[in-house]
Amino acid sequence: MKDLAIIGSGPGGYVAAIRAAQLGMTVTLIEEAETLGGVCLNWGCIPSKALLRNAEVLHLVQESDRFGISRGEVVADYDAAITRSREVVSKLVQGVAFLMRKNGVEVIRGRGRLVSEQTIEVTPSGQTVAASQIIIATGARAKTLPGLSPDGTSVCTSREALELRQLP
Repeated sequence: MKDLAIIGSGPGGYVAAIRAAQLGMTVTLIEEAETLGGVCLNWGCIPSKALLRNAEVLHLVQESDRFGISRGEVVADYDAAITRSREVVSKLVQGVAFLMRKNGVEVIRGRGRLVSEQTIEVTPSGQTVAASQIIIATGARAKTLPGLSPDGTSVCTSREALELRQLP
């Protein structure tokens, strides 16, 4: 039996896993998404901040004459900005995975479901995890409005918006 099992690897889950392992607990982290880090790291806070930084740099370059810097035409490449934001995310996701390994946190891929006070069933594998303590840190997901289903074109979730390769 593990000391702690955590469902969800977003900032709440992975930080709890690291700290618990540092305190000597045996920890299992269960995540159904293909990457660790949750919505914030993969499709929210981090990629949006990377894009905001691109916009800030573009603005500074466009205003460079105010600083006595001459330049030619400035062209923004939206696709390159998205690529950069995805690279930032990838590095941070790799960092979270490294911290899991470094701290001895077992990571199980799949969807966790409580079947008792101390047991989690992971699908699709059917594996069970027994732990004396369980944290549910399942995070966030996009809320849709009735009658407006996301189609990735006219109606986008934040994830789809952060994957667009052309300025909407």
